Amino acid sequence: MSRLLGKGQGEYKRVNNFMSYEEMKIKLEQERHAKSQSEIEIDTSIAGGYDSDIDKVRYYQLDCIKTIIEKFKVGKQKMLIHMATGLGKTRTTVALVKALISHGLVKKVLFVVDRRALAKQALNDGFSLISGDYKSAWIKTYNYKQNKHKDIHIVVIDTLELIFDAIPSNYYDLIIVDECHRSISVSRNVIFDHFVCPRLGLTATPKTAIKADTEVTDEDVAIRDTYKMFGCESGKPDYEFDLIKGIDEGFLAPYDVLEIKTYLMQEAEEEGILLDYVLDPDTRKRIDLPKEIRLKLEQLDRKYISEERCHRIAEEIHKNTQREVRRYFYLGLVKYIAYF
Repeated sequence: MSRLLGKGQGEYKRVNNFMSYEEMKIKLEQERHAKSQSEIEIDTSIAGGYDSDIDKVRYYQLDCIKTIIEKFKVGKQKMLIHMATGLGKTRTTVALVKALISHGLVKKVLFVVDRRALAKQALNDGFSLISGDYKSAWIKTYNYKQNKHKDIHIVVIDTLELIFDAIPSNYYDLIIVDECHRSISVSRNVIFDHFVCPRLGLTATPKTAIKADTEVTDEDVAIRDTYKMFGCESGKPDYEFDLIKGIDEGFLAPYDVLEIKTYLMQEAEEEGILLDYVLDPDTRKRIDLPKEIRLKLEQLDRKYISEERCHRIAEEIHKNTQREVRRYFYLGLVKYIAYF
């Protein structure tokens, strides 16, 4: 069972339970399927097939799925997909999971996201595509046991922090981390170290960490580095189809940058803005500050939601975009801007 132990990865983990006889039989059967030379069928109606909206075959999705399957079969424990936003990471992932489960390579999959909105999207717009064959569930702190036997678990990373140590280390056969450049931090790495199974990261913007502080350990830097965290120390993902390639090949629309600065933004850049309260990014509840503080634009962008600024940006986008994209920005911008 070298593949299950992380062959070639130099990594062995402590487990918190022993597998039952039936569980060991399943793992051995998965090992047998991994060594099989039989062709694995991929559902191109989900990903990798002809897209009538753009009159093109999304060949890169098929290439991505085949690449990951081959690396999974030879026992690679950490993998990374770099695919630009708009190229269909979710559908690619769903088709990958379907292929792996249907050919007996995996039985249980954990899909990790960093926000509730993404969990809902993964459940309703993603894994619902294969719900007739494989059942999925959004796991919360109170419903893990009742959904234990579902094929695919979707979980928000904050929830996983609370329940991971109650889940057997070898329960999942594959963990997929969506937006992995945001989901994993030094404090959260213990969650993923708990599980003994391959780990696949999905991102449109992989992050390289640089050691700027002598007090930060090399291990912590590696955790913050998307490439190193997912076994791509060379800086090359296991599969890559970036923004430039997507535009060049006609899968994404080209764009021009329009820079607009409101009076509020200029003031925030130059002098900072006095604030006596901020809004919680998740609940949008008002949080009163102990004293009035002055924050510059960079701090506002990274830590807080400035409701006034969100509305101003939404107004400018409305003025400078075509009608069909306005509704998207109105619905989404005020809620999600300034998260990063």
